[in-house]
Amino acid sequence: MLGDELTFEERRLFSEKLETGFTIAFIFFISVLTISLMVYITSIYRLSGLQEVLSASPETPWGIVTSLFVHSDASHLLNNMTMLFMFLMLLLASNIFLSKDVLKKRIRDSFLTVFIVPIMLNFFWIFFFPEVKILGSSGIVYTLEGTCLGLSLLNTLEIRRIHSYSQKEKQQLLVSSLSNLIVFTGFLISVLVSPTGFLGSKYEAITWFHGIAFCGGFSTSVLHPVMYRLR
Repeated sequence: MLGDELTFEERRLFSEKLETGFTIAFIFFISVLTISLMVYITSIYRLSGLQEVLSASPETPWGIVTSLFVHSDASHLLNNMTMLFMFLMLLLASNIFLSKDVLKKRIRDSFLTVFIVPIMLNFFWIFFFPEVKILGSSGIVYTLEGTCLGLSLLNTLEIRRIHSYSQKEKQQLLVSSLSNLIVFTGFLISVLVSPTGFLGSKYEAITWFHGIAFCGGFSTSVLHPVMYRLR
């Protein structure tokens, strides 16, 4: 009976974590999608030059922020939103075995990263590549991909502390480490097999942009816990 009660409690806690994590991720996704749709629809039916005004360039410096929600066409918007949703779900799945509080903190810190890194990158980009106008949510997407890779690595390496867990927690840790190892390996293979294909652009400058955003998300997610412990 006690075992059944514990199993029920574990399921309840897991459901709570899943609901909490999905709610935060969904609100983030809907926010980005709504703003992007509003900008896209307005640029088509109301203000034809809105994309130019909101893109990132030396003439439109505010674009380092606004360009994250501007898309050149419906296909561009659909691709970015699809990838954003997929990696949000991967972020949630990779960290679902953490405690509820840690899960919430990981997701919220990740969302902060996926905005700060592209904005900083856009800021430097308009000075080094003034002739290339930047627009789209791909900076957010690739930063999120790098964040997922970094967190999956951290979660995999948590296996080093398995001796400090109880017997039941050890089983959960093994499942978490194995699933995150699969995620990490999948990312690594994709990057090594076809770097250009992974970064997804026929333009060399945009490929570099995606690559730097990806590395920014990865390094931030890996170094953040280290810096937190050093404080």
